[in-house]
Amino acid sequence: MKSKHLSSSRDYTILKQATLFKSIDEETLRQMVAALSRKRMTLPKDFPAEVKFNTMKYFYVIVSGRIKISQINPDTGREFAFLLLGPGDVFDVICLVDDQEHLVQIDILEDVQILYIFMREVRFWIQNHADFNKTLC
Repeated sequence: MKSKHLSSSRDYTILKQATLFKSIDEETLRQMVAALSRKRMTLPKDFPAEVKFNTMKYFYVIVSGRIKISQINPDTGREFAFLLLGPGDVFDVICLVDDQEHLVQIDILEDVQILYIFMREVRFWIQNHADFNKTLC
């Protein structure tokens, strides 16, 4: 079993390399990592997306694994995959910005480990950390 310190150190390294967190100063990023919760999710590909991730309530950062985000055209039934995400990537930034639910399908392509935090805490970061705010724009 990994110690919390080792996990936090690994999480810090992954977030520091991620585009969204690159410009954050070391102390602020360490505070952000401490605020995040860790959860390892291993779900079958066909598990209902609405059960997997609550993007209105939580902001997610991928630590390992890959996911695909897509939409289904209601008229044709055809899938349009518009994001393939991996370590260091985040979702759903659009919900964070507009506070609206978006109908997307989130499929796990391989075992995924994520960090997640309440959206309200990320909004606090945006308001109080100019560097973090700039990377979202």
